[in-house]
Amino acid sequence: MASTILVADADAGRARGLEQALRARGFATLYAPQGAAALETALAERPAVIVAPAELPLIDPAKLAEILRANPRTRTVRFVVLGGGGGDTVPSSWDEVICDPGDPDAVAREVERVLARRAQVEEMDRKVEGGQEVQGRLSQIPLADLLQLFQLNRKTGTVELSSRRGGGRTERGLITLRDGDVIQAVVGNVEGEKAFFRLLGWREGAFAFTPHPVEGPARILTPTRSLLMEGLRQQDEFDHLVTRLPPLDAEVALRVRRSSLPSAVHPLTQEVLLLLEVYGRVQDVVDHCSFPDYQVLRTLKTLKERGLVEIRAAGRRGPGEGPAAAAPPARIRRLREWLEERAGRGAVGDAKVLLATTDGAAVEQVLQALHPLPGLRRLRAPGGAGPGIGTLAVLELDSDVGLELIRVPVDEVHAPAWPLAARGALAAVLVLPEPSAEARAALDAAAQSFAAAGLGRRVYVVPGPKDEPAGDDLRELLRLEAEERAVAIGEGTGGDRLEAARRLLAHVLP
Repeated sequence: MASTILVADADAGRARGLEQALRARGFATLYAPQGAAALETALAERPAVIVAPAELPLIDPAKLAEILRANPRTRTVRFVVLGGGGGDTVPSSWDEVICDPGDPDAVAREVERVLARRAQVEEMDRKVEGGQEVQGRLSQIPLADLLQLFQLNRKTGTVELSSRRGGGRTERGLITLRDGDVIQAVVGNVEGEKAFFRLLGWREGAFAFTPHPVEGPARILTPTRSLLMEGLRQQDEFDHLVTRLPPLDAEVALRVRRSSLPSAVHPLTQEVLLLLEVYGRVQDVVDHCSFPDYQVLRTLKTLKERGLVEIRAAGRRGPGEGPAAAAPPARIRRLREWLEERAGRGAVGDAKVLLATTDGAAVEQVLQALHPLPGLRRLRAPGGAGPGIGTLAVLELDSDVGLELIRVPVDEVHAPAWPLAARGALAAVLVLPEPSAEARAALDAAAQSFAAAGLGRRVYVVPGPKDEPAGDDLRELLRLEAEERAVAIGEGTGGDRLEAARRLLAHVLP
């Protein structure tokens, strides 16, 4: 039996052309001159597809779809809307939008594609009702359609997703459903609504739904219908602006001093600005911000237009930049500002970082841990520092900014030199041979001398095995003051060593 297509259009001439093209492909057609008549006809005849212009009189396609989707008898009706692509957003209830409706044959071909997709959804519906595992391709059945199907059938289980992303890597995601409602979404290190909106933007890849009981509290509380509508709205806006949004692999940095930024800003903007203090890549800012990806990208675009941030292609150096930096541009900028405040604008150079310890071998372990950072230049061979105060290495962060790493022995002989060494220094790294309060106590006199000289940034470091305590556990073990920091640099290879080095650097930089 031929599928029935309802053409609802006040333009009778255009409607006749569409009907002829549809009948030529074997479809039966109905006609309604405006939205109210289309609603009456759809309720009586239940067409497979309604083709209508966005400006349909009396009841527009968005309202018509809302009414028919709420009725169990007509919830499967699909909508092909003509000329509806000029606005910023498109209702999620529209299956296809044809911006140029001048070719009736092109419209008829689109109707065929919509019906083919509906047939796939109906086949999947039968499998879901039978409690079977469901698999497919997102290019054939969009994730939004899939989740609407699971919601209608009140299914419980998980949807596993995989997609080939940039660089040929495969990214995987997971959506958890309970009684048809989305209660959790995870992709990479991102979860919750942010992850859901990201997954909803996947148009290529595979999915597999496995029905099974789901326990535990819901991480996503927003009703699934509202979640889908908001996600599709964001995706529509993203598609509209995609060429003007910053690429994920681009580098980003503040162009102005933190003190010159407005104090009253939207929470999203405030969070993005804070993240720019730590991260120098758009992808990292997007991943670590709690707001949806599209909103973060749009905020970065706005900040760039206002001249507050600089965004440039990955690997492209700005004027005067040196080798690849060991720290994000925002942290290097703050170090430059710190140096300028103390020595005058333009008088930048290397900031002093003291390496204080009772054990020379432990200092060598710290230098070895910092070795993966680009720009580290050893000035003395291992063991060649001698017994006294001396510069061991320089870490070049930029063409004109770096860190001078100075060894400061902690013994009574060198005690008179501690205040002098601390004068104008950025930080003191107090190196412990072992993670214990006793080892820390051996450095107390030097730490107190540094504090009295105005050196407020003090970081305790424990080089050693990867299973050393870290973070708050290490702080508690060492019984540190509130302003003091602690970090363990465990042994590792490759990315682990680089991450440990950057973790220490993050505590040292302003």
